[in-house]
Amino acid sequence: MMYNLHMRTTVSLDKDVEAAVRDLRTSQSLGLSEAINVLARRGMTVCPSADVVSSTPVFEMHAKLDYSNVADVLDLLDQP
Repeated sequence: MMYNLHMRTTVSLDKDVEAAVRDLRTSQSLGLSEAINVLARRGMTVCPSADVVSSTPVFEMHAKLDYSNVADVLDLLDQP
C-alpha cells in the first residue's frame, strides 16, 4: 500500500497540545507541520513504562514445603 507522504489533513488539537506546538514553533522557529512532527516523533520514542514504578510485595510465609513433588505442592495450594 502506498501513501502520499505530503497529504494535507485537518486535525483538532487539545489545548495542551496546541500550547506545546506553539511553544516549540516559537523556541525553534519551526513551521506548524515541522513542530507537530517533532512532537509526534518524541511521543513515538518515549518508553511508556519508563515513568511507571511498580514492585511486587514480598511476604515471609515461614512455610516449610517439600518442592520435590510438584503435584503434592499444587494439591496443598488447592486446600482451604
